[in-house]
Order: sequence, then C-alpha cells, then structure tokens
Amino acid sequence: MNTTRIANRITILATALLLLTGCTPKWVADYDARMLEAILATAKQVDGFYGNLLIAPEDTRPFDQFAEAYVAIEVELRSLVTRNEIRPLNSESTRIATTALEQWQQYLSRHREKDGYATRVAELHRKNMQRLLTAMAKAEQARKYAGEADDE
Repeated sequence: MNTTRIANRITILATALLLLTGCTPKWVADYDARMLEAILATAKQVDGFYGNLLIAPEDTRPFDQFAEAYVAIEVELRSLVTRNEIRPLNSESTRIATTALEQWQQYLSRHREKDGYATRVAELHRKNMQRLLTAMAKAEQARKYAGEADDE
C-alpha cells in the first residue's frame, strides 16, 4: 500500500474511534463558580458605588470623596481581567472584562477632570457597568449549562 492510503485509513480509524467513544471538541472554558461569585461581588460593589454617589446631592460629588472606592473597584475589575486571561478558551469573557475595566477608567478620569458627576451621566454609567458585568455573569453561567450538556 502507498503512504496516502495508509494515512487515509488511519484518519478514518481515528475519526471512528472519536465518534464511538463520544469525545467531542471543547470550544469554551470550564465553568468556575468562584469566577461567577467574583463577578457578582464586583457588580454589587459597582452598584453600591453608584448608589452612594447618587444619594449625594449633585453639587456635592467631588472626585476626592469617591477616589478610594474607584481604586477598590478598579482592583476588582483588573482581577477579573487577569482571571479571564489565564483561562483557556475564554477570549469573549476576557474581552468583556477588559471593556468593563476600560469603561471604569474612563468614568474615573471624567469624574476627576470635572470634579463632579451629573445625575443623568451617573445613571447611564451605572447601567452600562451593570450591562457589562451581567454579560460576564451570563457567559460564566452558560459554561455551567454547557458542561452539564457535555455530561449527558
């Protein structure tokens, strides 16, 4: 037999073995309950930040009053980016986490420059951060269901 025929037979045999053993290719990262908890904790922290900001009268929202909270949340967002980056098959969640961090940094810079925060802008930023963190949480939750489907 020539080498092409042997290679074809090996390919067919390997494919048949994969199909018979139920092996399926993996396209997404495994579910991580701790990651989901970290995302939800960060979302709660961001929501609390905006809750405290919005409860203050609009003319009493100087940057310095919120600087410590900005740093704490940025640390959490950076942690989410790092945790997503080190997981294989996780580019979409990494992109969402990076977008959330970049948005947060822009909001911080804007607040520092203006040394104030308009209510309607704060409400918009709160919704945007909530949307990004919810997308991250949903992506993680989907991995749980994808893993359960693989087990069947």
